[in-house]
Amino acid sequence: MKQSLKLSASLLVGATSLMAVTPAFAQTYDYSSGGDAAAGGIVCGVYACMGIPALLLTVLWVWMLIDAVSRQEYEYPNSSGNSKLIWILLLVFLNGIAPIFYFFMVYKKIKRGSMAPPAGGGYVPPAGGYQPPPGNYPPPPGAGSPPPPPPAPPAPPAQ
Repeated sequence: MKQSLKLSASLLVGATSLMAVTPAFAQTYDYSSGGDAAAGGIVCGVYACMGIPALLLTVLWVWMLIDAVSRQEYEYPNSSGNSKLIWILLLVFLNGIAPIFYFFMVYKKIKRGSMAPPAGGGYVPPAGGYQPPPGNYPPPPGAGSPPPPPPAPPAPPAQ
């Protein structure tokens, strides 16, 4: 207890003497421009109010862009076959608001790596996917006819 009182007393004496000689170190004694400090504080406050959210949004943007690139096509909710490309383009060109939408619409819904790939190994369109309008369309080439038979082997040479 006595030692802490000695320490605090010496700190108090040092701080008091420093405060007494501080005006000697000042560059100017013109106190009419006291608003400079307030203006500097306002500028720092504005930068803090804009800079901290901008930094956080940049971190979120990089995080969601990495997630979008490393995610497989079938891991996107309601995937239409181009979902990965569309989300990457949105994240690149609309980097202000797209990461927030991506976070809630894709990242929070399905965690990356939590879904098994489709049974066929490729893209499986959803059941309610594109259906051509009704009409009389010609069949695609090769549809409805069996494949041609393989050519017959050549006859053996005569002896």
